[in-house]
Formats: sequence, C-alpha cells, structure tokens
Amino acid sequence: MGQFLDRLNDLVFLDIKKDAIKSIVIIDEECVPLPIFTEKIINEELPMTNFIEGIFYCLGVCENIKNKDIYLAILKNYKTSNSFIKGEIYNNIKDEKIQKAYFLLRGLFVIEDTLDNYSKLLTICFDLAVKNTKFIDEMKDLIDLGKQKDMMISHLYESFLKHHLKDYDGSKKALEEYIILGGILTQEEENFKNNLFNIVNFSLGKEKIFDDPSSALKLLIPLLDDFSDDPSLLYYVALGYRSLQLNEKAIFYLKIALSIDQSFVDVLNELGLNHAILGQYNEAIKYFEIVYSSLKSIESINNLLLCYYYNGNKAMVSKLIREGKEVSKDDEIFLRTIEMINNI
Repeated sequence: MGQFLDRLNDLVFLDIKKDAIKSIVIIDEECVPLPIFTEKIINEELPMTNFIEGIFYCLGVCENIKNKDIYLAILKNYKTSNSFIKGEIYNNIKDEKIQKAYFLLRGLFVIEDTLDNYSKLLTICFDLAVKNTKFIDEMKDLIDLGKQKDMMISHLYESFLKHHLKDYDGSKKALEEYIILGGILTQEEENFKNNLFNIVNFSLGKEKIFDDPSSALKLLIPLLDDFSDDPSLLYYVALGYRSLQLNEKAIFYLKIALSIDQSFVDVLNELGLNHAILGQYNEAIKYFEIVYSSLKSIESINNLLLCYYYNGNKAMVSKLIREGKEVSKDDEIFLRTIEMINNI
C-alpha cells in the first residue's frame, strides 16, 4: 500500500501525554503521537473518537505505521471503537467520500478481518479501481490478501478486475475457480458469467477460424442466439463456412451482416470472394467495386482483375492493370495475378 502514503498528509500527529490516555492504554513513553484529521482540530477539547478515526485511517493507509502496537491497544481497549468507525464509514460513503471510507474500512479490517468487512472492501476498491488506475494495484493486493486468508470471494473479484483489464481468459479462469470452491452466483453475477464466457468463446472462435473452422463454428454458432444482430460475429461465422467450402452458407450469413451494417467493408469483400469462388463473377464484381471505391487498395484491384478477366472484359482488365501499377506496382500478388492472366 506504499502508493498511498501521501494520504497521511490528511492527518496531523499530536503528542498526547500518557496520563491523558491512561484509562485506555498504559505506555512507557511520556507521550505518544496520535493521528487526527486536520479539519477536526477546531478547539482545545478534542474527543477521543477523533483520534480513533485517525488511527483507523492510518492503519488503512499503512498497516505497519509507527506506533502500531500502541494504536492497536487503544482500539482494543476503547470499547466502542469498531461500532464508531463503522458509523463513520457509512457516513463517508453517504457523503460520497469513497476513498476516505475505503481507508477507514481497510483499517478496520486490520483488527476485524471478517468476510463481511472483506467483501465490502472488495466492492469499494473495485469501484475505485474502475475510476482510478492507482487503485488497480491496491485491488490486486487485496485479492492476494483474501486468497491468503482462504476467502473464496477474492476469486470472484479477481474475475471482475481481469475482465475490466480485458484479460478475458484470466477472468474466466478466476470465475471458474470461484465456482469450483463453492461460490454461488447472484443473478447479476450469472449474467456477468454468461457474457464473459461468450466473449471468451468469441475470441477463441476467431483464433480457430482458419486452422480449425469446424471447432470455431461450434463456439461461434451458439452465440448467434444472443448476438444475432452483431455483424462481426456473423462475419466470422461466414469465414468459417468459407473455410469449409460451404460458400452459399457463408453468403447467407454475410447478407444478414450487411443488412445490419451496409458499410462493413470486410463483409462486402467476403461476399465478393464467396461469389467469385462459386463462379458468380457479376455478383462478385458488384461487391468488389464497392470495396475498391472505399479502400483503393491493391488487394481489391487483384480481386477485380480476376473477376473481370473471367468475365471476358478485357477493357476493364487493362484499366485495372494500369491502376494497379499506380497503386502498388511491385505488389507480389498483383504481379502474379498479371502473370497468371497472361499465361491463361
């Protein structure tokens, strides 16, 4: 928690004589510096609860603070310290002083390491981490602490954090570990799980689409029930079917994708490729022309070249060769395409 030591600047340490606190704790030193929030010093009469609040906050910011043993003894012997600080934590959350509430709760956890306090710590820290990257390392430390104490909810929040950091595989593994350990999901957490598993399956399906299209489709097809309006999912399903030489099926899904997003260039290009494979060159040209007008790429010229050649349009072939030389005359595929046309 060293990254938060500057939070101690919110406090001042007043030397309190041992006689003033002898009813709470016996110390050898003549005085001990007790922390208090600056704004609480409004007159000479300072209630002990102001120092109790400062002690909890110090322990929350730096668990190994100097004079820790004395501070812990004060908290142990001041009978209402825990109930008092719980009220202060609630008040700070209500007043939207979330960081202060977190460090007070972190201090409470030092002496009352219950599952309830830990769960609250995780909830508040995760909310802070989402808004402030400085709390991401704190969240990781808190998760590790929970694992050391065998608090299985740490795995659930590890899943939340890794999902936030876009480590979806890691998030899935952490969630699976939570469930294996006996964790029960609320409906909201069940929805999170379903969404997470869909993301992981989508990512894995995309990775497998060319090397193992059958396996990829087994991952992607079920996602269509929930994401039938996602053109990128439909696009990858179509890629899988083209890899399996099921071009008409690929065209079916591509047309659905195109009806959702008419400017999806990759979908337009795939439609051209599938129609070209089926020998439907007029249809292929229609889509490749749109791609070419949008990208002016050598790849789209190569596709159009072959389609116009097989369609017998020599004028367009000559025109495209000239344009291709202007765009990328040394492109290897472009040169091979010209060579192939000349040798056919």
